[in-house]
Amino acid sequence: LQVLAMVYVAKAAPEAAVAVVQDAIPLFRELGDRKGEMDLLQSIVNADLVKEGMESSDEALRAVKIALALCNQSDFRRGQAAMLLTTFKILLARDKPERAMQAAEEALKIFKELGDRQGEAQVDLLTASAHLQREEPKRALQAAQRAVALFRELGDKPQERAALRSLTAIHSNRGDHELAFGASEEALVLCRKAGDGAGEALMLLEICKTHLAKGGRDAADAVTRTAKEALTLFQKGADRKGESAAWHNLARAHLAREELEEAANTAKEAHRLGAHIGDKQL
Repeated sequence: LQVLAMVYVAKAAPEAAVAVVQDAIPLFRELGDRKGEMDLLQSIVNADLVKEGMESSDEALRAVKIALALCNQSDFRRGQAAMLLTTFKILLARDKPERAMQAAEEALKIFKELGDRQGEAQVDLLTASAHLQREEPKRALQAAQRAVALFRELGDKPQERAALRSLTAIHSNRGDHELAFGASEEALVLCRKAGDGAGEALMLLEICKTHLAKGGRDAADAVTRTAKEALTLFQKGADRKGESAAWHNLARAHLAREELEEAANTAKEAHRLGAHIGDKQL
């Protein structure tokens, strides 16, 4: 049954996965098999239950509600925290920021009770972006700084890079451009040491945004150089969405230099790639 639930999770069918666990849990309780019960719950209580892009679906919301209820019934605290964090993502995608933040706060409380520093850091990283969207730059900055410090302390380099990318965006949003460049350079060094081309490309896009926000006579040239670096990396990784974003930044650089024909051509390429992957924002 655990394998079946995991298959449904892999197939992006969260409701089916949760239904398997929901039906099987009473059997394990009847047998007094606490370990089997926890192992079964663990098959659905993870970040993979709701795949990226599914957060706003009704199926995701229903599945997570049931998974959270099962964790509550089994007094599976770590599972409760994980599902509360997934609930945060779902509510944010459904444009319910207040309820989303309540879920994140509940998750954080449990992670602290458990002494789970990784969980705490994850909450900080996710809520940093949420605070920024809610135009709460000070709280966003504090959350991102905590996330960077915690992931660094834990030696989690991939997540540290993600937190530094978030910190760059927040500094840029606050108009602290030099601090943004400093955080981005730290992230780039980590990405290059790890051979993380995808992360490096995303970081280069954040640097483009910072140059554009800062403005000035050299900004357009800096964006052109940086966006071309990102474009090469995205092409190498066959990341069409990333390519489209890089072309979009190149178009903005051409526009800043009043190179209207080049701006139009690059903007068309960004739109073509965006349309190919169904991204209406590009």
